[in-house]
Amino acid sequence: MPQRAIFALVALLVMCGLPGLPGCVVFVAPRRDDTPPPPVYVAPLPCPAGYGWSPGYGCVPLPAVPPPAYPPVITRVKSAHLNLRSCPGTTCPVIASLVQGEEVRVLGYGDGWTRVYCPGRNLEGWLSGRHLSDY
Repeated sequence: MPQRAIFALVALLVMCGLPGLPGCVVFVAPRRDDTPPPPVYVAPLPCPAGYGWSPGYGCVPLPAVPPPAYPPVITRVKSAHLNLRSCPGTTCPVIASLVQGEEVRVLGYGDGWTRVYCPGRNLEGWLSGRHLSDY
């Protein structure tokens, strides 16, 4: 018997006998047609009050309660013609030209400019605040 065959026979006998030994584990590589094992889901630990569970991050602080919503500020254009612009500045492109008495809803303020929404035209943009009534 060739030496290679003897070695293979001894290796086979040893491998067949090893699983019977306590603490011995034999690894068998999966075959291509084996289905993968189902994923293991671990339930998140309960978070303390004021914290919520975020996958990948664990317990994270919950956002603060939003401030109460205030009623919208509605005003009117007081100059004959007023340009509605895409950003706060005279170099910004003009979106529309508003006329005196046209109603606008104030969304914000900044450096003398007022961000508004025009419900009659469904447009949003910036106006010079000094040309609005009740400003």
